[in-house]
Amino acid sequence: MKPARPPRIPLSDLARFPAENPNPVFRLNCDGRILYANDASQALLRDWACEVGGYAPKFWQDLTAKVLTRKVSRTIDIKHGKKIYAYFITPIADRRYVDIYASDITDRKLAEERLQISEQRLRDMMENVPAGISIATPERKVIATNPSLWKMFGFNSEEEFLDVRYRYPDRLFFRCKVPVS
Repeated sequence: MKPARPPRIPLSDLARFPAENPNPVFRLNCDGRILYANDASQALLRDWACEVGGYAPKFWQDLTAKVLTRKVSRTIDIKHGKKIYAYFITPIADRRYVDIYASDITDRKLAEERLQISEQRLRDMMENVPAGISIATPERKVIATNPSLWKMFGFNSEEEFLDVRYRYPDRLFFRCKVPVS
């Protein structure tokens, strides 16, 4: 049995894709003139004090020229109001314009910031807690320690501690320097 053919989509439906995109989509020619902007781009155009047929700001003109010259797509993140967009700039070199597709990455950027803060807290805790801590894989390979742990065993650095630990994995010969009360 032959696989079913996908239904033919009318060209007019395909042409609506950029217009129906909820994120900004626009096209700039090699001089930085705005050839197209969907409805989601209108707030951006207002902030730029531009309209379709006019010129984009100098930053976009320069970026368009670079992308067309290099014939390589580029992605940049730019804050616009309260949102952060990833702009995907795609050269259509033979037609001498770029298509620019924006994607709202605000939530992802906020999550990245929260993750960085959490990682910094963990680093601070590992560095400053007076108890010895190590992080190991399920195979018991130690991948991180804190200064309290390696100092307890008389080492001056994590590298020194791990070097001895891996050179003699079957021996637990460390002498703890924790005072007994």
